[in-house]
Amino acid sequence: MNLERGGGCLIAVRNSFVSEPFVLASDYNTIYHDYEFIFVKIICEKFCIIIGVVYFPPTTDDLRYHEFFKICRYIFSTLNDDDLIFVFGDFNRSSLSFIVDDVDDQIIPLNFTDPLNLPDAPDFVESVDFQLISTFYASDIQQINRHPNSRNKWLDLIFSNAYEDVSVKPALDSENLFKNSIHHSAVTISCPILEIGFSKSYNNEKVYDFKNANYELINFHLNNIDWFNIFQGGDINSNVGNFYKILFCID
Repeated sequence: MNLERGGGCLIAVRNSFVSEPFVLASDYNTIYHDYEFIFVKIICEKFCIIIGVVYFPPTTDDLRYHEFFKICRYIFSTLNDDDLIFVFGDFNRSSLSFIVDDVDDQIIPLNFTDPLNLPDAPDFVESVDFQLISTFYASDIQQINRHPNSRNKWLDLIFSNAYEDVSVKPALDSENLFKNSIHHSAVTISCPILEIGFSKSYNNEKVYDFKNANYELINFHLNNIDWFNIFQGGDINSNVGNFYKILFCID
């Protein structure tokens, strides 16, 4: 089996908060399924927080970047005045860099001003770096991660319209879920808005107590199931469904 690192996006939201996937307009559905990104809306009492995560593989072509920026502009157009947005991503734009101005406490983007002139284009096509910066900054959404990786490359970017209130710091080893690599280092974000009242979710969902589960009993049941016959002839979706159906029936 060949295993590769990288790829995939995950946003985990505390289940006591009211949250929902951000639904794109129907015109974007085809594009949406071709990308590794997700946007989630967390509903507070007086505003919403939009959180997005995106991953671009190193071999991503320019068109896919431009289509993603189109989706971002649509999402930005739906924001109300008090809404907050955070977009986290491994953009894999090693050509783009930033300088931290400690005097004005700003993070200034560099190397993004040159348009890409194409001889067959009617006018010009803006470079990916230029379009990336202009897409976010035109909506007053700025890059807030001031920590490049160990090779001084700015691959992981964080954009937010709460740039004046947010603090981004390298994560301690005790705070990391995974070991840092030379290309990517974990960070933590401190934001005062997270202390403002969230809407509570009272959905009465069943919650499993994994800490106190009887794993010996679970293993006994799972070891005595004829998995070959259960999975034979099924596709991946039906097999996963059958597996969870069996698992959740174990008392």
